[in-house]
Parts: sequence; structure tokens; C-alpha cells
Amino acid sequence: MYIKNLISFSSKRVTFLNPGNLLYFSTTTTTTTTTTTTTTTNSSNTLQKKKSINNNNNNNQNLINYNCKCLDCSIPSFKNFNSYTYNKDKQNLILQVCKKILSGIQLDHNRAELLYDRNSMIHNQINNYHDIKNFIDHEFKDLINSNKLFYEKYDGTTKRPNKLIFHWTINLDDLLGKLFNLSSKWYLPFTKYLRIRHKKQILKWSLYKDISVKEHLLKSYLINNLSYYLPGFKYLYTFEWNYVLNKPHYGQGDFIFASDSGVFCVVEVKHMKTITGSTARKARNMARKVVGLQALKYKLLALKKFDKQQLTVISAIFINGLNWNKNENDVYLIFVNDVDKKIAQVIGKKYKKELKKLNSDDEMFSYGLVIGFTGIIIIY
Repeated sequence: MYIKNLISFSSKRVTFLNPGNLLYFSTTTTTTTTTTTTTTTNSSNTLQKKKSINNNNNNNQNLINYNCKCLDCSIPSFKNFNSYTYNKDKQNLILQVCKKILSGIQLDHNRAELLYDRNSMIHNQINNYHDIKNFIDHEFKDLINSNKLFYEKYDGTTKRPNKLIFHWTINLDDLLGKLFNLSSKWYLPFTKYLRIRHKKQILKWSLYKDISVKEHLLKSYLINNLSYYLPGFKYLYTFEWNYVLNKPHYGQGDFIFASDSGVFCVVEVKHMKTITGSTARKARNMARKVVGLQALKYKLLALKKFDKQQLTVISAIFINGLNWNKNENDVYLIFVNDVDKKIAQVIGKKYKKELKKLNSDDEMFSYGLVIGFTGIIIIY
């Protein structure tokens, strides 16, 4: 997978300075040796304590009891505007399970683990750790009964946390479809925030001017035709975003779009020169590869930067090119890998199905109004 190839790890080494061998055996020397030894011992103990605290914090970060993904914890600034009444611990639990499974799918795995200890969850709305399994049984019953998802529960001890291990089938269409039906149900409180943010971002975009006129026109075309190229990703979450605030040299992405299912999509836009010839074609192919790597890079950065707000991130490129069949300029949205494409397709299919039902309901409602107005049907 591309993701595995792009992630690199670095290690840091801590070096302790040895005070060296002392050659003089005077009273002063002995005192100095004792002081140095004591200082070294104290430093070592302090480092051990810090390491222990860091390990405990890291362990707690892996426990769903402490790392909450409910709306209030994910977007604290929106807490006063949130009008939804819901169980925050249950929302956290379901979204974390969905996030773990989606992360596994994108890494080409078919297994994921969740850990939790015997304490109550962070909002004390789930007080009994046995209730976690019962709630998962209830919410994931469609996936479990259809044999798309399997899971095992291992009881822990006072020193070892409880563990849930999830397995899933290779057929992603049914699994993702049912998973997004569930995630959109529990992600629903986030959508009010996304709608408000979308309006603000669209207003900002209307006032924004890109350095490249052609690239700005291409970006505007994508936003104006978003439902065609990215059905289901109806919210503009951000644009021209910096991984580190006010420091574009650390990385600046083009667009991030959000969906009702909790999936974000990073899109990098590039205007290509459409002149013909083998040299120009090679240059376009190279430029396409570069922008594809950029999209993958910003996907990884968005996963980290917006960890609390999303369940997973996919990425794509939006480019123009010459359509050889029509002999005219055209535009294309291309996903960086097949898994991202599959996720987008399932979300798009779900969105179109909901839109069709909504339009059907509107037609029935309009038909009822017309019939009632003409006096053919009278409802008391």
C-alpha cells in the first residue's frame, strides 16, 4: 500500500554522560564523586518516572475510556451551539469502533483491536464495562447477523485491559454500506457543525483569489459541481489549509470535503498544460504523479491534524487533460488508490439513494397538496 511506503519512523537516543574516573583521593574528590553519583541517580530516577508517566499516558490514549470522540470533546468550541441530546459515551464507543475498522481497511487489514479498562467511560454515562459489549451487540447486530463482521471479547485483569477483536470479510461493498449507515446515525450531531462551517468556508472562498487564474477556475468548477464528482461529500471543510497554523512551508493542501458518514476527502487540484507531443505527455504524466504524492501526503497530515473530527480520510486529485476520444479538454477526479475509490463509491451510492428517496417524498408531498387544493381529496 502507498500509505505504508510513505510512513517513516525515526528513533531518538538519550545519552548519559559519565563523570569519568577520578585520580585523586582527597576529601573534596570524594564529595564531588558522591554528589555526581547522587545527581546521576536522581536524574535517572526522574527519567524513569517521566518514562513511566508517558507510558501510562500512551496506554490511556489507547483505551476507549479516556480518548473520547463525542462531539463535545472533539469540537469544544461548538458545545454551546449543540442542540442534540444523545449519550456521549455511546457515541464515542460506536465512532471509535467505526474508526478502527476503517483504519484497518485502509491499511489492507481485516482485523482491529479496541482496549478498555474496568473504569467507567469518560462521561459516566456507561458505568459498567460489561455494558460496552452489550451495546456493541445491539448496534452492530446487522453487520454481525449478516456475517460481515465478527468480534471476540477477552476479559482483562486489574493489570491488563479488556480487549475487543474485530474481524471482517473481504467483500467491502456490503461491509462499508452497513458501516456507514451506522456511522452516519451516530455522527449526526457533527453535521450541524459541518453545515455552519460549510457556509462560512463558501463565503471565504467567494472572496479568495488564487495566484494561478487557471487553477482557481478549476477549483471553482469542482466546488460548483461537487455533487457530480464527489457525491456525498457535500461540506467544504477547509481550503488552502496549513498543517501548522500560519506556516505554509510545513505543507499547504487545497481542499478537504466532509460527508455525513464522518469520512473526509482531501483533494489536490492541478491545472495541466494540454499541448500535444511526446515530451508534453511525459511532463503531464510526471506532474500527475507529483500531485498524486501530494494528495497522499496531505491525506496523512489530515488524518493527524483532524483526528477528532473525522473517522477516516481518503484522497484524490482533480486535474484537467485532453480527452483523446472527443479531442477536447476535459477534467478528471482520480483517487490515489482503489480502497479510497471504493469508500467514495459507497458513500456516493448511499447519498444518491437518500437523495432519490428525498425527491420521491417531495413529489408525493407536492402531489398531495395539488390534489387537496383541487378538492378531489379532502383530509379531515
